[in-house]
Amino acid sequence: MTKANSETARKLHWLALLLLFVVPAAIFSRTLAWDFISIDDARNIYENPDVSSLSLTNLKTMFTDVDRARRYLPLGWMSYAVDQHFFGLSAFTYHLGNLLLHSFNSVLVYLLFRRLLHFAVGSPALVAKPIAGVTGPALAALLWSLNPLRVEPVSWCSSRIYLVAAAFFFGSLLTYLRAAHEEFTGRSGARWRWLAASAFLASLLTYPIAVFGVFAFALLEIFPLRRVPFNTPWRAPVEVRHRLLPFAIIAAMLLGGVLWCNYAGAPIVERPGPPRNHGTLAHQITQAFFVWGYYIWKPWFPFNLSPEYTTLRSFDPFSLPFLASVLGVVALTVWLFRRRAQWPAVWIAWLAHLSLLVPLLGLTESRYHPADRYDYIVGILPVLLLSGAIWKYWKPSLVRPVFFGAAALLLASAVASVQQLNVWRNPVTLREQISKVAGQTPFRPYADEWLGATYRDAGSNALAVATCRAALQKNPNLPLALLTLGDVAQDERNFDEAIRIYDEVLSMKPNWLEARMNRAVTLGKHGKLPEAILVLRAIVETAPQHQNARRNFAFALELQGRTNDARLVMIGQLPPLRESAP
Repeated sequence: MTKANSETARKLHWLALLLLFVVPAAIFSRTLAWDFISIDDARNIYENPDVSSLSLTNLKTMFTDVDRARRYLPLGWMSYAVDQHFFGLSAFTYHLGNLLLHSFNSVLVYLLFRRLLHFAVGSPALVAKPIAGVTGPALAALLWSLNPLRVEPVSWCSSRIYLVAAAFFFGSLLTYLRAAHEEFTGRSGARWRWLAASAFLASLLTYPIAVFGVFAFALLEIFPLRRVPFNTPWRAPVEVRHRLLPFAIIAAMLLGGVLWCNYAGAPIVERPGPPRNHGTLAHQITQAFFVWGYYIWKPWFPFNLSPEYTTLRSFDPFSLPFLASVLGVVALTVWLFRRRAQWPAVWIAWLAHLSLLVPLLGLTESRYHPADRYDYIVGILPVLLLSGAIWKYWKPSLVRPVFFGAAALLLASAVASVQQLNVWRNPVTLREQISKVAGQTPFRPYADEWLGATYRDAGSNALAVATCRAALQKNPNLPLALLTLGDVAQDERNFDEAIRIYDEVLSMKPNWLEARMNRAVTLGKHGKLPEAILVLRAIVETAPQHQNARRNFAFALELQGRTNDARLVMIGQLPPLRESAP
C-alpha cells in the first residue's frame, strides 16, 4: 500500500459519507410535496389525539396503551408525536423526518459494513487494499438505500416507526462492534456494550421488527469476531455469554410483550378480503418457507411492487410456489452448511436472514401480508455480501469495470425507485396500483371497492361509480362499494336513491357507524330532520366518542332552533328526549 492510496481512501471515505446522505435524500425528495395517505395515516397520525403532542397525558397513554396497534411501542408513538409537538400537524414534516432518517440510516449501514469488513479480514489486509475497503461498503450501502423496496418506508408517513427502529438497531450493532474493538485492544468495552443494549431496547420499544435480531449479536461473536467456536457455538466462553445476556433478557421481555398483546389484547380488525384458508399446519409451515424465500429474491427483482400483496391471503400450500419455497430454502440451507468453513460470512449471513425474518412468519406481523417495509433491516444482508465480494476480488485492473457496473446498477435502482415513487404520490395512484397488482385474483373486487371510494373522495364521481359497479358485478357483497354509490347519489342530491342504498348497506353491516351517519345526513338534507335527529341521537348514545356524529347531532338541533340542546351535545351530554320542535 502506498501513502497515496491511503490518502485517496481517506478522501473517498468522506465523499462516501456525503453521497450516502445526499443521494438518497435527492432521489426521495419529491415526497416532501405529498400529503398524508388514507392507509393507516389517519388511525396512526392525523386522527390520533394521543400523538398530537408530548403532553403528560399523551405520554402516559403512549407508555400504557397496547390496544391501538396490538403492540407495546411507546417510542414509536413518540416518534409520531415529536413532529406535531414542535411543528404542528404537517405532512411535510413527517415526510422530511422520514427522508432524513433514511439518509441517516444509509450512513449507518455504510459504517456498519466498514466495521464488519475490518473484523472479517483483519487490519493488515484492510490496510493493504484501502480503496477497496471504502468502495465496497459504500457501493453496497448506496445500492441498499436506492432499492425500490425502500420507497414504501420512506414515502409512507406511518412507516416512520420502521425507520426509527432500524436506526436504533443498526446503531446497536455498530456500538456492539465498537465494544469488541475496545476489548481486542485490551480496554473495557462495557460502556459501549451497555450503550448497544440500550439502543437495542429502544429499537424494540419503537417497533419490535428486530426482536429476533438478538441472534445477530450471537452470530457476530461467531463471525467475524471469532470469540465463539465456529463449529461448536454451544461451547461459547462464559464471558461471551455474559456479554450476550442483557440482549437476551431484553429480547425475551419484549417478545413476551408482543405475544401478550397479540393474544390477550383487543381483537384484530380484519381487512376486507376473500375468505382466508390459513388454519392448517401445512399452511403455516409453507407460509414460513415462502416468506424466507421471498426476501431472498425480491430485493434483486423489485418489480410490480404494491402496498398490498394477496398471495398469502388464500393459497394452496401444495402448489408449486410454496413447495418450491420449501425445497429451495432447505436445499440452500444444507448447501451453505456444508460449505460453512469455506464461506463463513455467507453462512452467518444466511442464519441472520432466517432469524431476522422469524417475526414475519406470523409471530408479530400480519401473517398474510409480506410488505416492502419488512425488507428494510434484513435487506442489508445480500448487499453486505456484495460489499465483501468487491473487497475480496478487488484489483487495479477491475476498477473501471466495477465502477461502470456499479453505476449502471445504481442508476437502474434509482430509476425504478422514482417510478415506484409515482405510485405513492397520492391515495388514488396507490389504490390503482393495489388493484393492478391484484389482477384477476379473488382479492380484486375488494381492491376495486377501495379504489372506488378513493375516486369519490378525490371528486371523481364518474370513475367511482364505474369502479364500484364493476366490483359489485364480481362480488355483490361489498358494503364499501355500495356505501360509495350511496355517497355519490347524495352528492348528486338523489336522496331517495341514497337512502335506499344506505339501507341495503346496513342490512349487511347493521352497526356500521359511517353508513348510519351518512344515512342520517341524507335524511336531513332530504327535509326529514326529525328522523335524522333520532338516528344521530342513537349513534351518539352507542358511540359517545364519535366526534363527527356529535357535531352533526348538534348542528341538526341548531337547525330546529334547539340551541341549548345543541350546547349540551357539544359538552358531552344528551338533551332530554322530546318531540321535535315545530
